[in-house]
Amino acid sequence: MSCAFSQEALALYLEGDLEQPAAGAASAHLLVCVECRRYLDELQARQTLLKSLRRDTAGRDDCARIRRHVMAAINDGRVQIGWRLGLERAILRMVGRPVYAAAAALLVIASVSLLAHIRAAGPDAVQGAATFENGRTLIRPSSYRGWVALRRPAGPHAVGVTYVSPDAYHQYTVTGMYPEGTVLIWQSSDTPELLASVRDSSRFDGGWGFFDFTAREGKAPAKAEPLPDSSGCRTCHQRST
Repeated sequence: MSCAFSQEALALYLEGDLEQPAAGAASAHLLVCVECRRYLDELQARQTLLKSLRRDTAGRDDCARIRRHVMAAINDGRVQIGWRLGLERAILRMVGRPVYAAAAALLVIASVSLLAHIRAAGPDAVQGAATFENGRTLIRPSSYRGWVALRRPAGPHAVGVTYVSPDAYHQYTVTGMYPEGTVLIWQSSDTPELLASVRDSSRFDGGWGFFDFTAREGKAPAKAEPLPDSSGCRTCHQRST
């Protein structure tokens, strides 16, 4: 969803658990936001699906549908920071109600898959986060030219463009800090020079690692090892931040 309205609030609104004045704000927003109305309809459809499993055993098709809905929510980015609360609420409401026993069991199974997916991403994961091979070898992001382009008015990197993923840049505008996993790509405007810096406190002293993807023989390498401190990249980075 591109709308910034809280999806957790919409879920509570659907169940009648959102108190005033938040409930009034949600009602007013739904009158003007087609996207949120569509999202609410999808939530209601999923709720209806769960309630329809009023039997002691669940078939293979039921399991597949529940898992498909949960994994779709993961893949399209609808699962936000309130996913733990939502799963807990749903499971607790079903436990102790025999007619929902099968649906509760299915939701527990689906939530395990969801938890594994989120833990694999890490607590501070961002879209466009650094990908490493063998611990410290950085894989060059293939789509960085579609990221946010920043230009410096002065300094050693003034003649060039710095690219940062939209997600990382958004968090920077909110907190004043780039999140863990952020990749900054600097591309020179008049030479083949292509440099990268990665914020990762678990891998690099000082919290940042630096990499050189400058093209050799006309093609930029797909991966790079971290540069030593003697390269001067850390000093330059500290001066510009």
